[in-house]
Amino acid sequence: MSAETKTALVLGATGGIGSATAEALARHGWKVRALSRAGAPARRKEEWEWVKGDSMDRASIVAAARAQTRSFMQ
Repeated sequence: MSAETKTALVLGATGGIGSATAEALARHGWKVRALSRAGAPARRKEEWEWVKGDSMDRASIVAAARAQTRSFMQ
């Protein structure tokens, strides 16, 4: 699997555990798609793809999960 096809959706990427998980995935060659209620935060990782959505909303999760390889909920 190439790095381009390894995409992980991380819910809670703006929090402590979620951001550490996303950082570790990125270091290991994963593309990170981060779900955030406000979209991309002011202090964000530019290389991550930020998706606006609520982790408690099914439609947000389904939309954000398209084409990802793994999902991580923190």
